[in-house]
Amino acid sequence: MKGFAKVVRSEPTLLIRNGAFCDGALRAERVTRDEALGAVRSAGGLGVEEAAFVILESDGTMSVGLRAQT
Repeated sequence: MKGFAKVVRSEPTLLIRNGAFCDGALRAERVTRDEALGAVRSAGGLGVEEAAFVILESDGTMSVGLRAQT
């Protein structure tokens, strides 16, 4: 069963980095820009430029880090 779990489980994937979409990763993971932006907004950001990172975790959730406000 360990082999099957390894095949099914994916590695975390960077979807947004330093305020910019990682379009290749979005396509590969079948995530839309709107879905990634929704995660940013849920974390308190207003737009993609406010995201330091968005990571699609192996369980399907998105982790968001917002850039420091100056």
